[in-house]
Amino acid sequence: MMTPLKSRLFKKILVPIMQGCEQTSALNAARAMAGDEVKLVGLIYIPEGESLSTATGHAREVRETLKSLSNVKHIHRWAEVYASHRPWDELVKIIEKESPDLLVLEYPCQFEMLKTTPAEVLAHPPCDIAIVNTHIP
Repeated sequence: MMTPLKSRLFKKILVPIMQGCEQTSALNAARAMAGDEVKLVGLIYIPEGESLSTATGHAREVRETLKSLSNVKHIHRWAEVYASHRPWDELVKIIEKESPDLLVLEYPCQFEMLKTTPAEVLAHPPCDIAIVNTHIP
């Protein structure tokens, strides 16, 4: 008998939750592959020149999204919400600290909010990466 797919794939999957993005496809893909858990981290882009403290309202919104997702099977919410002028660099630091087996990113919105492109991400991936399309739930 074949081993269930979930037991053969990734044990720790990271999905960033970005203010202004839907992320349904990324979450569905992560849950489908999760061997043990899906971890979420909130990220908010703040344009250069603006104070990071301007993220307060957006951070509350992202925390509410994280809270609503914490009731879903295999989803383990993180309380951390990071505001950054360089959200991709911030996410790379989180990946280095947490060592996920897989990062799931949704195209195009998360790339726009992370201020990076798929080519840049795939040129120097901080871990294994899956890119999913917003239009394929």
